[in-house]
Amino acid sequence: MSENRISIEDFKKAVAEDFEPVVSVDWRGLTLHIKKCLSLEEMMTFVSDVVSSCFAADTNEYLPEIKDFSTRCCILENYAGFVLPKSLDEKYEMVYSSDIVSFVVQYVEHMQFNAMLAAIDHKIEHQAQSNIEALNKQMNEVIAGFSALEKNLSGIFGGVDNETITKIAGAIANGNFDESKLVKAFAEDTSSDGKVVQMPKAGK
Repeated sequence: MSENRISIEDFKKAVAEDFEPVVSVDWRGLTLHIKKCLSLEEMMTFVSDVVSSCFAADTNEYLPEIKDFSTRCCILENYAGFVLPKSLDEKYEMVYSSDIVSFVVQYVEHMQFNAMLAAIDHKIEHQAQSNIEALNKQMNEVIAGFSALEKNLSGIFGGVDNETITKIAGAIANGNFDESKLVKAFAEDTSSDGKVVQMPKAGK
């Protein structure tokens, strides 16, 4: 079995003879040097850049309309070495107002290119699902917080009637805390058996 193994040197030689890494072609008077295949690092950067551009930086909102635009930009930058303008409007016009992207793509290695497009779709789906799970977790924490708050308030004001609650609200109206009014409200309130409702201690 070992006698039939192909050495690394022979493999490299065969690849070098059969595969041209860069092709030089003319496009509208410009000489383009197009990479047929990206390196592992370039491939990972390509995928990462497209995926990250599809989610808003401030809200993490998924922006599907950006995917094709970003992919086209990465094709020109990574395969053909184009330096695109920083202005999104200019960049958008350049990649959609000519046949440059389809021209470049016809020279690239399609097995790797299609694998990158599939990886982009998988990563977008994964990140979108992760965002939904994170949002659900936050909502559950908010609901749990409200439930705990409701329980605490029920313990504090369980024996207080509506009139006293109105007085308490007046003591903290407009964001101003009037301790004397709050104490008075509790002192004036008595339970049905004549016992004074206990004033809650600070911090509880």
